[in-house]
Amino acid sequence: MPPRVINPAPSHPAEHLKGLPTTAHVPSPLRDLSESLAPYVAKADLVLSRIPLLRTLEAHSQVPKTYIALAAYLAVTFCLFTRTAAPFVSTVVVGLAWPLVAALAAVAESDARRMRQWLLYLAAFAVVAAVDLASGVLVRVVPLYYVVKSLLLVWLYHPHTKGASVVFDAIEPVIAPLLSSNPAASKDSKKTQ
Repeated sequence: MPPRVINPAPSHPAEHLKGLPTTAHVPSPLRDLSESLAPYVAKADLVLSRIPLLRTLEAHSQVPKTYIALAAYLAVTFCLFTRTAAPFVSTVVVGLAWPLVAALAAVAESDARRMRQWLLYLAAFAVVAAVDLASGVLVRVVPLYYVVKSLLLVWLYHPHTKGASVVFDAIEPVIAPLLSSNPAASKDSKKTQ
């Protein structure tokens, strides 16, 4: 006895949808949300287009770069808030990965202003890393320590805040005599203060 076919495969992929009402007229909260977020997604896509790694990932994976960036952001946020690999994420991913890539790009482009900013950041990062290593008690005492540390690192290197330059400009009068290669100049600067 031949096998009985209950539902034969449609000859056209959308054939089984014929005769069903369309949902175009039905308001959908997700459609409304998608339409309201569209300008922001377009702006994010424009900004993210400047990052060669995201362009390459988008081309190879066929996943929009905004989704890739959002997934990376959510993964980092999850790790920081749940303390799942938080020391690694806050130090290596947030504190070193992007700053090193940007610093190397500044060196390759011979951009002295950006090189100065990244040098100041890496010096500030070294201080943060030393405090982090020396004081394990901070992790237990400060709530959301790794989130705070990551936000501090982003503030230090972000091009709009330039936190490393702000910190250096604040402490420069104190450390300038120590950094001077001319001992007489450092004595003169002490007399004028």
